[in-house]
Amino acid sequence: MKYFFSTLLLSLTVITLSGCYTRNMSDPGISWTWNTWKIAEKIVEKNIDDLEPKDLKNISQSDVKIIPWIDGLDTPWELVFLDDNRAIVSQRPGIISLIQNWVIIEEPYWEAPSREYWEGGLMWLEKDPEYSKNWFIYAMYASDWDKNKDWYTTKVVRLKENSNGIIEINWTLIDNIPAAKYHDGGRIKFWPDQKLYVTTGDATNPDLAQNLSSLAGKILRVNSDGSIPEDNPFANSLVYSYGHRNPQWLAWNNAWDLFMSTHGPSWEFGLKAKDRVDYITAWTNYWWPEAYGPGQWFPDPIAYWPDSATPPGGMVFWNTSLYLATMKSEALIKLDIVKNESWYSLIWESKWFEWEYGRLRNIIKWPDWNLYLMTTNADGRWGILAGKDKIYQISIK
Repeated sequence: MKYFFSTLLLSLTVITLSGCYTRNMSDPGISWTWNTWKIAEKIVEKNIDDLEPKDLKNISQSDVKIIPWIDGLDTPWELVFLDDNRAIVSQRPGIISLIQNWVIIEEPYWEAPSREYWEGGLMWLEKDPEYSKNWFIYAMYASDWDKNKDWYTTKVVRLKENSNGIIEINWTLIDNIPAAKYHDGGRIKFWPDQKLYVTTGDATNPDLAQNLSSLAGKILRVNSDGSIPEDNPFANSLVYSYGHRNPQWLAWNNAWDLFMSTHGPSWEFGLKAKDRVDYITAWTNYWWPEAYGPGQWFPDPIAYWPDSATPPGGMVFWNTSLYLATMKSEALIKLDIVKNESWYSLIWESKWFEWEYGRLRNIIKWPDWNLYLMTTNADGRWGILAGKDKIYQISIK
């Protein structure tokens, strides 16, 4: 693939205008101002081949090879590449492990003050956009050891290596996010606007998703120091969008439009399955639990599985195609989508590696253009012992 770069002037005002699908401006108690999106315009280097993909757009499973990369893991959740030679991986029981020159270091890089409790534990990792200068890493985990299970919460913290070479909590960005045995979300990811986006589940209390005073069932947008961005859509609030059941991963395409995977109902209100991928816009209410599924008065999902549980986990754009790791369906799903005016629609769906590697938790892209696929077979669902999960590398043949 040939690369050449040009500069593209992006204005978030323009992006917001093209994506502002629904918003009830008469909602009581909500303050909205147009300077919400007065984010400084910036020059962003873009890969023209990304905008008009050639050799990756139409690839199929037969065009790639997959090999084991790292093994011996226990419910890995997130993989972050720190530089060309180092990566870190979170494991739900509370351990961050360092991968050095593609070999996992046995001694934990950091142990979270967290316990694995059903779907909760140490989950998400992210590095600061200025990591090479400040060495900040962010983590999301549930339930400190000194807290009772009846008061179960999730927090987002900033980590840094101290002068003795020990990783420690440098700052707590968000605390007391409602959590439970199930529906804890969530993802943390920096967008090019330098803000951290956080997905949170409804903590098995669906009404919280509609409560703008609660952090549950939302996408949150926060500064790297934990403060509320002045240009957030709701005044004095971390909330970016709401009405979500159990949101999982976030992914941005080359136009910087935002997409999110969500787990569907597990017999709440007599509903099951209905996992989905949504195109996300600011201010928007996705109406869980008052309504769910396509054909409602709110944005239709981009992809929707109404009859059988998928459920989706990590996802990433590999050029214009969206690749989605799934658990119960045990496949890497490739979604080809197209934008029609201000919205997206699905034009093709295919499954890779179906039933070959078990439950798939996450899919990550590294600038070497390889994908990294993480299993979650030791998460307690199928009785597989800890230490049996792996990360696979996917590359073009």
